[in-house]
Amino acid sequence: MTQLTSFFIIVMLVLHIVVLRERLARVNWQIVVQPDEALDQEVADMLRQRQTIVRTVKYVREKTGLGLWEAKQ
Repeated sequence: MTQLTSFFIIVMLVLHIVVLRERLARVNWQIVVQPDEALDQEVADMLRQRQTIVRTVKYVREKTGLGLWEAKQ
């Protein structure tokens, strides 16, 4: 009986972790970034000065803390 109980507890914990990871993933997709006109202007200036997209995205990530996907938007 003890082994069966331990197995059941482990299975429930694993399922709980999976559900929490799914919820966290959904929340991360719903992050809303507030518009920043000053940053938008800086990015536009960088692109006008022929800065590479990579350098510009890195700059946005440094300033905002966004991930790569969000910074590219």
